[in-house]
Amino acid sequence: MGRTLYVTDLDGTILNHDQRVSKESIAILNRLMEKGLLLTYATARSIVSSTVVTEGLRITTPVITSNGVSIID
Repeated sequence: MGRTLYVTDLDGTILNHDQRVSKESIAILNRLMEKGLLLTYATARSIVSSTVVTEGLRITTPVITSNGVSIID
């Protein structure tokens, strides 16, 4: 059986009103990824900007940035 990759946007989706991933979300998502969940994000933000707002999130899959222009592994 195959695995599912979950992809989220950042702005208006996973970021809170402070433009960050909340500590609670980070804890939950990191715990799920430790158990095998495949998670990444696709965003219009640059790699620098997206790295800042997702600090603490331990994503091990490639991320899509700059409106799809870059895929960063």
